[in-house]
Amino acid sequence: MDGHYVTARIPVDLIFSLPMFLRLYLICRTMLLHSILFSDAASRSIGALNRINFDTKFVVKTLMTMIPGTVLFVARHCAARVHVVVLSHRQLDSASL
Repeated sequence: MDGHYVTARIPVDLIFSLPMFLRLYLICRTMLLHSILFSDAASRSIGALNRINFDTKFVVKTLMTMIPGTVLFVARHCAARVHVVVLSHRQLDSASL
């Protein structure tokens, strides 16, 4: 590495598709805000007395206890959709060479 830099061209569609994966944060945020644990006054008061923070991690752990099959199905479905997008971009990049 004698001060030589290698430049690579990054496709524009790849640059624009990366922020799409940041939308997964919105799924977690929506799940938190629309959770029964977050909106129920009794759960919130018991949580406040026990000093429990109702964050996304707590809600996911509670949902995994209550409905594990649904949570695993949704997580696997989201991962599969991300995988399909990545593979389609990879195939388009290899086809253009």
